[in-house]
Amino acid sequence: MPRQNNLENLPHDLEAEKSVLGAMLVSADAVAEVVEILNSKHFFVAAHQIIFTQIYSQSAKNITSDPISLIDTLRKQDLIEQIGGEVYVTELLDSVSTTANVLYWANIVHEKYIQRKLIVSGLRIAQLGHLEGAGDADEALNLAQDALFSLANEDQRSEFEELSFGVNKLLKDLDAMKHNDNVLGVRSGFKSLDEKIHGFANGQMIVIGARPGVGKTAVALDIARNVAIADKEPTYFISLEMSNEELYSRILSAESKVRHTKFLRPSSLGPNDWQALKVAQDRIKDSPLYVEAPAGITIPELRSKARQMKNKKGIKLLVIDYLGLITAMDPSQPRVQVITEFTRSIKILSKELDIPIVLLSQLNRESEKRAAFASRSDLGSDRSAPRMSELRESGSIEQDADVVLLLHRASLPGSEDDSYSADAKLIIAKNRRGAQGTVFLRFDGDHVRFLPTMNPNQQEYSPPNIPGAI
Repeated sequence: MPRQNNLENLPHDLEAEKSVLGAMLVSADAVAEVVEILNSKHFFVAAHQIIFTQIYSQSAKNITSDPISLIDTLRKQDLIEQIGGEVYVTELLDSVSTTANVLYWANIVHEKYIQRKLIVSGLRIAQLGHLEGAGDADEALNLAQDALFSLANEDQRSEFEELSFGVNKLLKDLDAMKHNDNVLGVRSGFKSLDEKIHGFANGQMIVIGARPGVGKTAVALDIARNVAIADKEPTYFISLEMSNEELYSRILSAESKVRHTKFLRPSSLGPNDWQALKVAQDRIKDSPLYVEAPAGITIPELRSKARQMKNKKGIKLLVIDYLGLITAMDPSQPRVQVITEFTRSIKILSKELDIPIVLLSQLNRESEKRAAFASRSDLGSDRSAPRMSELRESGSIEQDADVVLLLHRASLPGSEDDSYSADAKLIIAKNRRGAQGTVFLRFDGDHVRFLPTMNPNQQEYSPPNIPGAI
């Protein structure tokens, strides 16, 4: 009998493990069935992990596994003694009389593995409970949540689908899109944008990039307002740049059509303004928009908050403002490496939660340098428009993103205070689901929002004067 792993009191079924391996040595079909359920880590006995790895390796090379070839391979790699010698391979064959029940045995092995992981995770969480020191309790809670969430998701295996099943699912999605303005996912509220990217789909990371002051927070709030207030879909907006009060005032100004500057001098609010504010308050009171403005946040904290909001509120969209203000766990790491880890984690989070995540990011100054040589009065100038390569600090942003939107407003001629034209465009620089393009907008500074317009070279139109319309 080969040596077993430590912690022998943990749940395991030696006979089920031996039966699985014995069946794999008898039948190539059994190998194909088992590898859909198990890998080496699922076996409790270390020798069984070695044997499974060798059988799987031979199968990947189209080499039929049998006792003789297995023993020869193990001997060449000096592993034969670790698995209990040649006689143990014979014992594996004696443990199985038919391969018909191989899936039954494989599921037992997998179930015991999950039970062991639960126990080990529980012990780890208990250890975290004994951490001491300032901030340790919050960090321990984040680590504990990560451990449990990882356990729940690490063994989710992809399943093959028959063609007929996949086609039926596709047709249902197409029918749903037909009745939802050709959008599959949540709608941004900008019709031209939704027509081009077909909405924000679950599992997507959508990056909105812009230079400071151009309006990336405003356009993100416009999207959040549409999803939560117009479409009544739960939305979570995390701002690392503005306070809750600043966000509330922007939202209320956009919804009420009361000038945002009047919020700074309430004495300037007239009776009509108060009436408009009351109407907006009534309209948004049941809207599922959840706003949070933490002083700082790390990726583990972000994951924890997002998972809680998904479980408690069923959020359909997460907006993060903005990437550059997320706190690094290790400040000594190079910034490029930190940003790379951030974007990868956020992309994985969008897949885990099955929601779109809108991530705001700053652009570097290259577009401003080009603008100095371009006609500042020409919004359509290619030289002044931003490019995807100008996303700040790391190329991983454009690599991990499913959609990249670059918000552009030309600087006003002669401006020395970073003033920008009201004419704007949202450049679709990357779109994994479709074509690139440009969406034309106009910035409504009085109410800190963007409105759709036609191409400036064509006849411009104004949106209908509907309260809350984007």
